[in-house]
Amino acid sequence: MGQALQRGEGYDKGRGRYTYRYTVHGQRKVLHAYSLDDLREQERRLAYDRHDGIQDPGQMTLNDMFEIWRQMKVGTIRENTFRTYCWGYDAYASATIGKLRIKDIRYSDMLAFYQDLKQIHHLKLSTIDSIHTAIRQIFGLAVRDDMIRKNPATEAMAEFRAKNHEKVEREALTKQEQSRIFSYMKDNRRDWYRIFVVMVTTGLRVSEATALQWSDVDFKNKTVRVTRGLVYSSHDKQDERGYRNFFVMHDSPKTDAGRRTIPLMPEAIEALREIRKSYLATGKRCRQEVDGYNDFVFLNRFSKPYEQSQLNSALRRIVRDYNQQEEKKPEADRIIVPGFSCHTLRHSYATRCVEAGVKPKVLQSWMGHADIKTTLDIYTTATADMQDGERGRLAEAFAGCI
Repeated sequence: MGQALQRGEGYDKGRGRYTYRYTVHGQRKVLHAYSLDDLREQERRLAYDRHDGIQDPGQMTLNDMFEIWRQMKVGTIRENTFRTYCWGYDAYASATIGKLRIKDIRYSDMLAFYQDLKQIHHLKLSTIDSIHTAIRQIFGLAVRDDMIRKNPATEAMAEFRAKNHEKVEREALTKQEQSRIFSYMKDNRRDWYRIFVVMVTTGLRVSEATALQWSDVDFKNKTVRVTRGLVYSSHDKQDERGYRNFFVMHDSPKTDAGRRTIPLMPEAIEALREIRKSYLATGKRCRQEVDGYNDFVFLNRFSKPYEQSQLNSALRRIVRDYNQQEEKKPEADRIIVPGFSCHTLRHSYATRCVEAGVKPKVLQSWMGHADIKTTLDIYTTATADMQDGERGRLAEAFAGCI
């Protein structure tokens, strides 16, 4: 065999491999390798870990650690966020990398896992990043419990992102696009116009818009108060028909900064007055109470609060019908609007505020951003789009001066 074996080492002739036997808390453990050099390297890592207090997690898998993490996270983060993390892990990690022992998962395993999510499952980078966030936290818990030395997910995701840049979609509508699509809605889909004009002129998150109650609207002072969001519950609640379409209220929005008062523009005030007038005329009132709340502003045809998917589906249909109408116009007069979501309306509001010269701290307050950096990122994007106009004004200012 060449080199002399040391204490605890052995050689299994039947399997042609070297072994090292040791004891942890009275339990016998064995390391295996097909070369003595590889075995000695495992022994060195073992000695290093034991010296630093790293505990052998034994047969614990990533799925086992996920269940511990899941129990610890209940009630500590927003339910909608928690549900998204759990869904992503259950759908893509539990049957694959989740079955591996946590001590055996390496950087290369995580990198391959992320690549499979993109190449085999065709997931977007944002979805992969959400799955990674949960896995990174699970490994982080194992690191803090001294089960593993370092988190294999963190650097793997950094490399994956570097190799898989995605083109960032434009977040906001241009002035022309916004003007055309809302003019179309006002003339052809007045019911949807009333909802979306409130959203685009307040910058409300979709969960905040669907949670609005009439008590939040101050017509006298022309403001709207934001104190809650409306999201799906991750629990197995069912309505009277057996459908899992229950909502759950959050008295606190996404962050403490989310509690705010926003000025209402004339278009939003007009839309809200029209909605209230139509409800009074028809006797329409909310048929679904959610954690004690039932006086919602925006109600669907079943007199229940809107789901986010209903609003986004409506926008897709509106954009489709609008573009079909535009296609009939001469090309010079045609403005095709790309598909967009409720989230685009929020960014369009922020961009219009930047274009109007609203100061960053004021915009931060209206948007409900906890971090001013988020607001400044919007300024960076918006002002980059405005540079051509600014250059023109600069040329006018210097005209005749040089």
